Amino acid sequence: MGAAVIAEGGAQEVAFLVDRFASTTTGVTSAIVLSTDGMKLAASMSMQTDQADRFAATASAVYALSSAVGREFGFEGYQQSILRYGNGHVIVTALGEGAALAVITEHDAKLGQVSYEMSLFAQRVGVLLTPQVRQQLRGGLVV
Repeated sequence: MGAAVIAEGGAQEVAFLVDRFASTTTGVTSAIVLSTDGMKLAASMSMQTDQADRFAATASAVYALSSAVGREFGFEGYQQSILRYGNGHVIVTALGEGAALAVITEHDAKLGQVSYEMSLFAQRVGVLLTPQVRQQLRGGLVV
């Protein structure tokens, strides 16, 4: 089996898993996998393409800012940021080197449970995000 076939299968699996995460995790309304340079790699079907692209860009800024603040005070290994609003939350979690999972939740979501589910997702999906799979996802070839 060639690298392109493996990459395509991995890319399809990531796209499927992010959509399933958003639709089955209580309190989560939308989810995306993004590169830390702001590119959407995969998004749940609950997000329109333009909205998902903007969310990837802003979530990468949250990732970068949070990482920079941590480094300023000697903290390494960014893991997660939680932004709380009056009517919902945004949570960004690292997915290994150069990628993250960002979710939007309802205002009454159980953040501890969502964070736990995100960490499980990171363990499962982080290993799938090889350079070949990331390239496949960046190309937008997975629906």
